[in-house]
Amino acid sequence: MTATGVDWRSNKVVVFFVCIGILGLIIASLHLSAPTVPGNKRWKNSDYVAGQPPLADAQAVLAMLHNVRDPEIDLTVVELGLIYDAKVEKNKVRLLMTLTTPSCAWVNQLLTDIRDALFQNKGVAELEITLTFDPPWTLERIDKDALARLQASGGRSSSGSSCCP
Repeated sequence: MTATGVDWRSNKVVVFFVCIGILGLIIASLHLSAPTVPGNKRWKNSDYVAGQPPLADAQAVLAMLHNVRDPEIDLTVVELGLIYDAKVEKNKVRLLMTLTTPSCAWVNQLLTDIRDALFQNKGVAELEITLTFDPPWTLERIDKDALARLQASGGRSSSGSSCCP
């Protein structure tokens, strides 16, 4: 037990995410990856085909994003609750999302994976992702089934890796 009354050793999932945050801060401090700044990232789909049906709605966007996994945690961006909002306007998709930590070392890979997943639909001409840290991401945003799987694995990814011994 600590002075706060929390036994951190008994909650491996919390320790896992704390370690990920610390690891991100260490990487950022080593200048291997600059801290992420909230803002917009825009892409045009070079494979866009006029007349192809675009994604129907936000649910269709989220369904496509169920294949995009966070490289460290091995849960999808949807399961982690990183997507705050998804909008489809004609052939343009707009996402409002966050990261588990502002110093995420995998931000570029994650955004590229999201872009690639959505651009599989040739009816999507443009994608705009807005990163925000307001409100900040918390463990409560994780899908309950995904959290149960993570807890059952002791905070380890499906590959067996963990940031903490």
